[in-house]
Amino acid sequence: LHISQTLINIAGYRPNPDINGLYSWGRTTTVLGNAQQIGLSQTVETAGKRNGRILVARAEHEANQAEYDGLV
Repeated sequence: LHISQTLINIAGYRPNPDINGLYSWGRTTTVLGNAQQIGLSQTVETAGKRNGRILVARAEHEANQAEYDGLV
Protein backbone atom coordinates (compact mmCIF):
# COMPACT_ATOMS: atom_id res chain seq x y z
CA LEU A 1 0.00 0.00 0.00
CA HIS A 2 2.91 2.32 0.63
CA ILE A 3 4.09 1.73 -2.92
CA SER A 4 0.73 2.65 -4.43
CA GLN A 5 0.65 5.81 -2.28
CA THR A 6 4.11 6.70 -3.59
CA LEU A 7 2.89 6.12 -7.16
CA ILE A 8 0.21 8.77 -6.58
CA ASN A 9 2.97 11.24 -5.68
CA ILE A 10 5.05 10.22 -8.70
CA ALA A 11 2.03 10.64 -11.01
CA GLY A 12 1.91 14.29 -9.99
CA TYR A 13 5.48 15.02 -11.05
CA ARG A 14 6.10 17.02 -14.17
CA PRO A 15 8.42 15.52 -16.82
CA ASN A 16 12.06 16.58 -16.72
CA PRO A 17 13.55 18.54 -19.61
CA ASP A 18 15.75 16.59 -21.99
CA ILE A 19 19.07 17.86 -23.37
CA ASN A 20 20.56 16.29 -26.48
CA GLY A 21 23.79 16.91 -28.34
CA LEU A 22 25.14 15.75 -31.68
CA TYR A 23 28.53 16.17 -33.25
CA SER A 24 29.22 14.93 -36.75
CA TRP A 25 32.48 14.73 -38.64
CA GLY A 26 33.43 14.20 -42.22
CA ARG A 27 32.09 15.80 -45.34
CA THR A 28 28.97 17.90 -44.75
CA THR A 29 27.12 20.65 -46.57
CA THR A 30 28.00 23.38 -44.04
CA VAL A 31 30.51 26.08 -44.79
CA LEU A 32 32.69 25.18 -41.78
CA GLY A 33 32.79 21.48 -42.66
CA ASN A 34 31.41 20.13 -39.39
CA ALA A 35 27.82 19.92 -38.27
CA GLN A 36 27.31 20.66 -34.60
CA GLN A 37 23.93 20.62 -32.93
CA ILE A 38 22.60 20.93 -29.42
CA GLY A 39 18.98 20.74 -28.43
CA LEU A 40 16.70 21.22 -25.45
CA SER A 41 13.21 19.80 -25.26
CA GLN A 42 10.48 20.06 -22.65
CA THR A 43 7.31 18.01 -22.71
CA VAL A 44 4.24 20.21 -22.41
CA GLU A 45 1.28 18.30 -21.09
CA THR A 46 -2.14 19.42 -22.25
CA ALA A 47 -5.75 18.39 -21.75
CA GLY A 48 -5.40 17.27 -18.13
CA LYS A 49 -2.92 14.45 -18.73
CA ARG A 50 -1.19 15.02 -15.39
CA ASN A 51 -4.51 15.04 -13.56
CA GLY A 52 -5.51 11.88 -15.44
CA ARG A 53 -2.34 10.11 -14.26
CA ILE A 54 -3.08 11.13 -10.68
CA LEU A 55 -6.69 9.87 -10.92
CA VAL A 56 -5.52 6.52 -12.32
CA ALA A 57 -2.93 6.17 -9.55
CA ARG A 58 -5.55 6.97 -6.91
CA ALA A 59 -7.96 4.40 -8.39
CA GLU A 60 -5.21 1.77 -8.35
CA HIS A 61 -4.43 2.65 -4.74
CA GLU A 62 -8.09 2.28 -3.78
CA ALA A 63 -8.23 -1.10 -5.56
CA ASN A 64 -5.11 -2.23 -3.68
CA GLN A 65 -6.61 -1.03 -0.41
CA ALA A 66 -9.85 -2.95 -1.07
CA GLU A 67 -7.88 -6.09 -1.94
CA TYR A 68 -5.79 -5.73 1.22
CA ASP A 69 -8.90 -5.20 3.36
CA GLY A 70 -10.40 -8.35 1.85
CA LEU A 71 -7.33 -10.37 2.86
CA VAL A 72 -7.16 -9.11 6.42
